[in-house]
Amino acid sequence: MSRESDRIEGIIRGALTASPSSTFTVEDLAGIGYPGINRVEKRHYVAVRRAAYKVGGDLGWLSRKAEQTDSPLVFFNPFDVHSYAMGWLREDHPNWHVPIEILERRLSDPNDPQSRWEWVQPGGAWWQHVEIAKAHRDGHHEQAEAMAWELEAIVRAWAAARQPKPREPWKFGL
Repeated sequence: MSRESDRIEGIIRGALTASPSSTFTVEDLAGIGYPGINRVEKRHYVAVRRAAYKVGGDLGWLSRKAEQTDSPLVFFNPFDVHSYAMGWLREDHPNWHVPIEILERRLSDPNDPQSRWEWVQPGGAWWQHVEIAKAHRDGHHEQAEAMAWELEAIVRAWAAARQPKPREPWKFGL
């Protein structure tokens, strides 16, 4: 291990530990790890990504990346509902270039037309995902499984309610 990779890992560990409710892209972490650089070069990207995977794995953080090539790789804390929600919003295709302030508003303002406020409230979908992750982390696997089954039943009911109703066949004549 080189001194440089140890230094980057230490900086990333400090950033993730100090901000458990945040999310970070590789570019965000490169700006922290290499202050003063004008642009993230491939060598910065590779070093930061490698260190973020290692440190993030040690701390339990996860990463998401959309299938589209220009989407960002986002690291988030699955044990914090704000970080979890922002991880999903930042990685989501339509939100790639949306400022973080607007994404924050979508989580805090129930009147925003694209609000996800109800999803982060106790009982909401993202809140439940975080509670399941916490139960697994704490060794309560049976409780986590029961919560996951309950959530799946809710999602199935929601999906069934969104299905279009079958139309009656046209009746001709009489």
